[in-house]
Amino acid sequence: MVLAVTSIRWLNEFSGSVANFGIIFPIMAGVSLATGLHLGTMLLVCGVWYILIGVWYGVPLSVEPLKAIGALAIGYELSSVDIVTSGIIVGAVMLLLGVTGGMQWISHLIPQVIVRGIQLALGLILLKTAVLSYGVSDPWFFGGALALVILCGAFAKWRNIPDFSALLLIAIACGFALVMGWIVSGADAALIQLPPLLHPDLYSIPASAWTAAIIPGLSSQLPLTITNSVLATALLVSDLYKRSVSPNSLACSVGLMSVSSSILGGFPMCHGAGGVAAHYRFGARTGVSMVIGGVILIVFALFLSSEAIFNFLPFGILAALLVVVSVELIRRGFSDSEKSNIALIVCMGAVALLAGMTFAFIVGCVWVFCENCVRIYFPR
Repeated sequence: MVLAVTSIRWLNEFSGSVANFGIIFPIMAGVSLATGLHLGTMLLVCGVWYILIGVWYGVPLSVEPLKAIGALAIGYELSSVDIVTSGIIVGAVMLLLGVTGGMQWISHLIPQVIVRGIQLALGLILLKTAVLSYGVSDPWFFGGALALVILCGAFAKWRNIPDFSALLLIAIACGFALVMGWIVSGADAALIQLPPLLHPDLYSIPASAWTAAIIPGLSSQLPLTITNSVLATALLVSDLYKRSVSPNSLACSVGLMSVSSSILGGFPMCHGAGGVAAHYRFGARTGVSMVIGGVILIVFALFLSSEAIFNFLPFGILAALLVVVSVELIRRGFSDSEKSNIALIVCMGAVALLAGMTFAFIVGCVWVFCENCVRIYFPR
């Protein structure tokens, strides 16, 4: 009986370890195609940080790319040099806030309702991205994967067993990519490939590049990093795992990940509420799942990062995982919310879909400020 329980827990950790790949793979693949950054290096650095974060915190705290910088890079608005400089600048600011205790002060300054609004906004954006950017372009795998997730979820509840759909879907996706890569390019496609470390232009970045990186780094990414990577993540960890994680600690780990990943030629990394929701939804409960996920990412970096194989990865499957993550985030956005706050949360979600997370955050702050002014100057 004890052995059975232990086996189920391990299977839970395995299943939850890959749940966030639906966020990681599409962003890194798009960045690699748009900027030329080596996919294997990005996956390798991400895998190492998966392991370190799992050991450091002991809970499934997600490790994922900086989304705003990723979106700009995929849209061909940033070069690989821009990514390095933006990642180092954002990381340095976050590290400074964490070391000085500034992030704790910011967490007290921003009301919880705004953080809930950010959770809802991120869930809606991920849902839109999953369906329109990846699901529509790969409808058969997308539909089949969604059906499998629903069936596995229903069966898991009926039999009171863990939901292994994420692990099963990643195995199917990797198996399909390997087989197709072998068929098209031969067995050499799967030979081990050591990705390069250190960005090739690191020591020749001009001063103008650092100045230009301030705009995408601080104006587009920093508000999202503070609210989603730190504040929303800390709140969600408390909700799901009943663990208190200091915003200052999260800011420090985000800073270290972003700076080191950029220097090593990877993509700047952070935490994220979406990733935390993904790990929890598919069974992860301890830092062991992060260690497992890190090992899997390193294997991907060494064996599956060649174009001959990665091009055949069915992104419809990853989109289905992303849909599940987004639904969990949307649900958490409305949790513990008073009826008077629902309008603000919904408004922030709508603004995020139309204008982005930064504008949604600004709208939330203005809304709360106006409400406080009304209470002070027009008391009931």
